[in-house]
Amino acid sequence: MHGEPHFMFLDLIELEDQSAMTIFNSLVDCLAFYGFDDDYLKNHLIGFASDGASVMLGRKSAVAARIVEKYPTVIVWHCLNHRLELAVSNAIKEVSAVNHFQAFFEKLHSIYSRSPKNQHKLDDCAEEIGHVRWVASSYRTVSAVWNNYQSLYMHF
Repeated sequence: MHGEPHFMFLDLIELEDQSAMTIFNSLVDCLAFYGFDDDYLKNHLIGFASDGASVMLGRKSAVAARIVEKYPTVIVWHCLNHRLELAVSNAIKEVSAVNHFQAFFEKLHSIYSRSPKNQHKLDDCAEEIGHVRWVASSYRTVSAVWNNYQSLYMHF
């Protein structure tokens, strides 16, 4: 339908280096390869979101600056989800109890990411209780440990 945004996954690109110029050129080349030529992008590209890395969002020669130079109407912003995760991370640094929890969780990850046997044992405990869902978000991580405490307790 006209006026609705379209989202599509195009490609994963292996970069020669991590410079803004290489990233920008690779992005533009990828878009061109899939039929998004300069005229189309000038008329339809409305936004660019990225993490806050200076190579992506820096003011002078970052990827975003190069995009705006080529497509002046593009709106650039720091990804809201990434900002939220950074804010949570900064808040966590201020609360020592959470720091202990984070260290505990990192140890758990180390134990299970390296051992299929340990992963299987934890899966068995979780299956008995009927749930386990691990995800990357800090909030969801805390919730997962909280909700799966019985599984962890049984396992250890």
